[in-house]
Amino acid sequence: MSKTIYIKDLTNDNDYELTVEDNITISQLKVLIGNKIGRQIQNKLMIKKNHRNNPTSLNDETLTVKKAHIKNGDTIIVGKVQVQGGLLLY
Repeated sequence: MSKTIYIKDLTNDNDYELTVEDNITISQLKVLIGNKIGRQIQNKLMIKKNHRNNPTSLNDETLTVKKAHIKNGDTIIVGKVQVQGGLLLY
């Protein structure tokens, strides 16, 4: 079953929409989001559920979208770029 999720990119304050299937893993979702926003994501994804203020981390990247309880309309937040030792981390 397909779900429409939203992506909030804090680096450039852009919003994106992405349709995903229930059976893809969080690590696959991370790649899809990276392709959508145009850069590779190194950090854990953060999810903001509908009607909640605080995002939670999607720590287990082996879970599927369905098992991670990602629902239609949830928002994935992609963090700002961090600089560490002269290298840019996303």
